Amino acid sequence: QHMVAGANEDGMDSHSRPGKFNVYPGGAFEYHQIPFQAAVDVGVAAVMPCYSVFKGQTDYDPEQVGAAFSRGLVNDYLKNIVGFTGMVTSDWGTMSGTAWGVEALTQPERAAKFVKAGSHQLGNDSHTIVQNAYNQALLTDDEIDEAAAKILEMSLKLGIFENPYV
Repeated sequence: QHMVAGANEDGMDSHSRPGKFNVYPGGAFEYHQIPFQAAVDVGVAAVMPCYSVFKGQTDYDPEQVGAAFSRGLVNDYLKNIVGFTGMVTSDWGTMSGTAWGVEALTQPERAAKFVKAGSHQLGNDSHTIVQNAYNQALLTDDEIDEAAAKILEMSLKLGIFENPYV
């Protein structure tokens, strides 16, 4: 499930530069959260933050970066306020062309920001990006362990170690 996708500025797709912002006119951010809170309340196992920057939502995204890179959205809001305890995975290509708000960072710097935000698993991006972040001392053992534990927890719940064809 995408966290709060759907409020793209002018209806543009967040895969493209014209759609890089989510907007919530009239204070509608909380209104958009109702279905996501309901999903968390019934135990959704994973969340995939959207590519978008939550334009002007500085209470939740003070850095104004893409959702998966935002500690304010992933850790402070999703985990601490909404109560989500599962795995946070990225959309495909989050480290490359749709890295809104972090375009000036190298891929290892993006990976470090992603993990430090509380996100766990990259979608379709090479694991070597995270390895390079670690090799450059941008991530600690504890930060890697926390992300790996969530990925393993999900894998165990799915039973893929017992049956890889699940």
